[in-house]
Amino acid sequence: MKRSSLHTAILFSFILTLFSFLGSCEVVHTYDTEIKVVDAQLNPVSGATVSTFVSVDAPHVVYRTGTTSMDGIVSFSFLNEAVLKVEAFKGEASGQGLLVIEEDKKVLLTLEIY
Repeated sequence: MKRSSLHTAILFSFILTLFSFLGSCEVVHTYDTEIKVVDAQLNPVSGATVSTFVSVDAPHVVYRTGTTSMDGIVSFSFLNEAVLKVEAFKGEASGQGLLVIEEDKKVLLTLEIY
């Protein structure tokens, strides 16, 4: 009987330890965006340069720049929530907008350039 009680105690402590480790896992949050650049007729603009930045002096760098794909889309990932200014241009056409990044959501923005 003592051996059975010892095995039960060891099994119980193992299960308790396992649940403690599983419960203490850090949750990884995502902060993703997808920006679609369109022209005045709402057609996707490929090859447009898109930049994001905070419009005030800040110690954190959230600047990103990229070029839109054939379907007019560029995607960025960030480290935390933020409100960013977005600028896009191609040739003489340009446009601006605001992007509010949210935790665990892919934020979509359509930006018209003209």
